[in-house]
Amino acid sequence: MNKNTEDKNLAFVTKFYRSRRLDCNEAMKRVMMNGERLALSERDETKWRKNVKRSTLIRIAASILLLISIGISIYLANKDDTVVISAADTARIVTMPDNSRIALRPHSELSYESSDPRTLRLKGDAYFEVARDEKHPFTVNNGVSTVRVLGTRFQITQNGRATTVYVSQGRVSFSANATRDSIILSRNQKAEIRTGNASPLLIPTGSPNQTAWATGTLVFKNAGIDEVVADLSLCFNKKFVAPKTSKRLTAEFKTDNLQEILNIIKETIGAEIHCEEQ
Repeated sequence: MNKNTEDKNLAFVTKFYRSRRLDCNEAMKRVMMNGERLALSERDETKWRKNVKRSTLIRIAASILLLISIGISIYLANKDDTVVISAADTARIVTMPDNSRIALRPHSELSYESSDPRTLRLKGDAYFEVARDEKHPFTVNNGVSTVRVLGTRFQITQNGRATTVYVSQGRVSFSANATRDSIILSRNQKAEIRTGNASPLLIPTGSPNQTAWATGTLVFKNAGIDEVVADLSLCFNKKFVAPKTSKRLTAEFKTDNLQEILNIIKETIGAEIHCEEQ
């Protein structure tokens, strides 16, 4: 290699060395810095992707919860509440949303759906004074029979042997659930459906005081002592006894004071009536 060529090569190296273009250390630093930036960028992107994924999952979960809440609200808004009314050891008087009045005998129960207070289920005995509504019949079902009316006064009683309906005013349809056989009852008529007999049968009306426990009024017209004792027992759900007497009783009593009734009967016909079950 001649001298001129060597001088040119030296000048080239010197030129770039002075401008740090051939500084290996500087080059390595730049490579390291770029690598760190790249690593940071990749971590940030990964973190960002995780945040986006988490945010998306949260939004989806929130949407699902919102839909569930809306569904529950709609269900509850359309769901009927069952109203249950019961009587404990004493009779209970209830005024229904349609202004019908019902008297429940002790230990009886009435239930209905809040959207339809004129369709009732009954366990036990009850007396009904039904507000008239020709567009919405009033029905009572006790599992054995169904009573259907528009507006009237009637009583339903039941025991292990039969379900009995007595009408004190108006007309009712009394039918057996098992066969749909029915009978129309008018004022002062009475019918029953006996266990094992799927059709309602007319029976003697019985005492006019059979609804006294609900109406609050006892009326005796030339009644013998046996009739008086029987009506008192039915009205107060207790067993009464009295000595025999030929005297007869004509009187009217409010049922809110039993002892006063017994005292007046004693003064009137001389019969001292005792209650065997206190």
